Amino acid sequence: MPELRKLNDFATLKGQAIVLRQKTSQTLTKTHVFKGAIETITALNSDGAAIYVATEATENAASDAICWLGLDGVIGAAYAWPFKKPYIRAKKTRIWPFPTDPQQPDQFLQKPHPLILGAIVLDEAKRRGLIPLHTTPQEVFEFVIDESLDIGPLKRKAEEAISNNLQKAQATEAVRAIRTRLIVKSGPHKDALEKIRQHCFYLGDSLFRDGFLARNANIPFIHAQYGKTVADEDRDTHNRAKRLLFRVTGWNRTLMGLTQEAGQLSELTDLIEPHLVCRDSLQDLQVFLGRAHTM
Repeated sequence: MPELRKLNDFATLKGQAIVLRQKTSQTLTKTHVFKGAIETITALNSDGAAIYVATEATENAASDAICWLGLDGVIGAAYAWPFKKPYIRAKKTRIWPFPTDPQQPDQFLQKPHPLILGAIVLDEAKRRGLIPLHTTPQEVFEFVIDESLDIGPLKRKAEEAISNNLQKAQATEAVRAIRTRLIVKSGPHKDALEKIRQHCFYLGDSLFRDGFLARNANIPFIHAQYGKTVADEDRDTHNRAKRLLFRVTGWNRTLMGLTQEAGQLSELTDLIEPHLVCRDSLQDLQVFLGRAHTM
């Protein structure tokens, strides 16, 4: 942040802050964040499920968290927001940046663009040896715009939030992503990709951002509702923390705000039909899959 750079011993303080932040993040990640998640993910992996992560944390943060939680190798790959500096990668879990935007190749995607999940489906098909490793997303996927969506209210909210040309371009792409549906092209790899897609679940805690991502990729959505539960007495602290995160991370305030606004529009949220709602923890998914297997 600019005000901190004015300090005479900024470089020293920055190094100390980074070390302290990593230690604090590691402690919080291990002890408070994932209720029952580690055990559930490990159990699902042991049962033969391929586990992937799509997160808007930066690549280095995703790699750190996977290692801290003892999930290196349990999670097959993580797709995350690009990180330009060198960082320590997980040894077994592959860490990849989000794909670039098909319409704006100089920009990386953000949720809810369905190519994020398309890239994971393609990744899994390659891992299983079903299609050649050199196959690109452009060869197997195409995108159509869902003209049936009522995005008038969203456009109006976007126009109210935009203050410069960069934000206008970003908002345009965000609205495009919301309306974009992923289609598997006809060809020699269609059956393999469709088979994998039919056996996927996508789990996320944002009803709109994750729900629309799954909808646009035609993958059943599991809503981790417990992940968005904030106690009344913690709401002020939660809101202050979000404002700080926008300042010190790579998250884009305009895009994040726009999709949060979209999540308040019933014209859009009514289209999201979760396959399952996990109300208490990720273990709800494990229970559901166990019951489904015995039916």
